[in-house]
Amino acid sequence: MIPINYLKIEDVILHISNYIIIDVRTTNEFNQAHIPQAFNLPLFTNEERAEIGTIYKKISAQQATFVGLDYFGKKLTQYIEDLQLIVKKQPQNKEILIHCWRGGMRSSALAWLFNFYGFKINVLQGGYKSFRQWCLSQFENEYPFYILGGYTGSQKTLLIKELIKNDIPAIDLEDLAQHRGSTFGSLGLPQQPRNEMFENCLALSLFQTNCARKQLGLKYIFLEDESQRIGQILIPTKIFTNMRNSTLLFIQIPFENRLHHILQVYGKFSIAELILASSRLEKRLGGLLLKQIIAFLEQDDKKNAFILLLQYYDKFYTTNKSHQDFPRKNKIDFYPTNFHLEQMVSEILKIAE
Repeated sequence: MIPINYLKIEDVILHISNYIIIDVRTTNEFNQAHIPQAFNLPLFTNEERAEIGTIYKKISAQQATFVGLDYFGKKLTQYIEDLQLIVKKQPQNKEILIHCWRGGMRSSALAWLFNFYGFKINVLQGGYKSFRQWCLSQFENEYPFYILGGYTGSQKTLLIKELIKNDIPAIDLEDLAQHRGSTFGSLGLPQQPRNEMFENCLALSLFQTNCARKQLGLKYIFLEDESQRIGQILIPTKIFTNMRNSTLLFIQIPFENRLHHILQVYGKFSIAELILASSRLEKRLGGLLLKQIIAFLEQDDKKNAFILLLQYYDKFYTTNKSHQDFPRKNKIDFYPTNFHLEQMVSEILKIAE
């Protein structure tokens, strides 16, 4: 048998794309949060783990181990078949990396089995806990952010995506959060991840994007201006403070152009969805303005409804408490010569030199 290889999280992160990551924790643990791109191959079901934990606390560690081995022994071939299905769909040059919560008995048991069967196996020392600690450590760093801001409808997200497409260091926070950041931000998108999962994805993105920035010899990582809360997700406070202390390039787009963009993004949704989303703003809009918006929507007049909403969001941006609590140290107004994404990106890069 090939010896099992034990790896530290720092070594794994540097070459993370080279591994098929197998998380052997329960589905409940995995669904809470996991290493991005990992596959879940649980040693125990949620119920089995709960039972073993109860026995460990109330009877003994030895009895808990005995019960765990009994469950393990009944599923040996199933574990191997499940791993074969995962590996079959991955590039052949990738190696298998196994982990549990903290690199204990669960990962050791399946590492032994897979190694005995003939797989080359790596085990993450410290398990998911070591990855989580690594993630939190990334938020302690200072990053050279360059923030793209502007009123609602200024195509900020599209500009971030265009930068990424052109291999310019940028992170799409709204993509990681699965939310566009307003009361309409969840429309057409899957359920948001848990905050811990968002942080895991953000930490890995920060590390990889910053490495790419250094290799390219570029100054900045571009981000979209966001409130600290994106839907139900909270940006880590130190990262948010880092963002607020970074240069803000405020994109000045005329109201009519922004309205056109908003109608393109949200006009495709049903009247019922738009009314429900608008109704969540009742306390901020006030009853009269909300009634006007709903009246337009009920007449299928989305344009006039969004004129009122856009006017509200423009006012909200200037009075937003988070902007007052975290004032900008360096703000640059940017008036694009035209509104084509490629041209705007070119002008942004020149300003940021």
